Amino acid sequence: MIGKFIFNDTGGKVGRVDDLIISPDKNVTYAIVSAGGFVGIGQHDVAIPIREINEISGKLIIMGATRQSVKDMPAFTYTNEAMVREQFLANAGKEISKGKAAVSELEKKYDLASSDAKVNIQMHINRMHTEIKSADEKMNEMRHSGVKNWRDFEAGVVAAIDRIKKSMALSEG
Repeated sequence: MIGKFIFNDTGGKVGRVDDLIISPDKNVTYAIVSAGGFVGIGQHDVAIPIREINEISGKLIIMGATRQSVKDMPAFTYTNEAMVREQFLANAGKEISKGKAAVSELEKKYDLASSDAKVNIQMHINRMHTEIKSADEKMNEMRHSGVKNWRDFEAGVVAAIDRIKKSMALSEG
């Protein structure tokens, strides 16, 4: 869900899920959505109850929402930015681990494949290695940025993780 865009029921984009709030009983209760702004300027986060978000045909939908109605919601601020950063890093690390596991599976397929198929599989393995290396580098930049500036690197990490996911999807197809 993190990184996915939220749309209204007419197909208009109203924000992007940047984080999730999980209750002590391990249920997702709120989606933290980036709202307003242009190219990140004037943007703020808002907390939207998860029960208001529907998943329809793979899209996240808030019925009746508009960009303005989401922008007009009260800004959400974290109580502990360091904790949020650590959770983001942990989640990104899990996604990188999934990518590494996908490479291992591709390497097993490679060993069993015909010579014609090996060329294609090796291409996917090489692409995955490149994307994983890029994501690791972005994560290291974020780790070294400190708690105050980590969000400056968030978009780069999200983009790198998205590329890993895309490569995984291509290698499965």
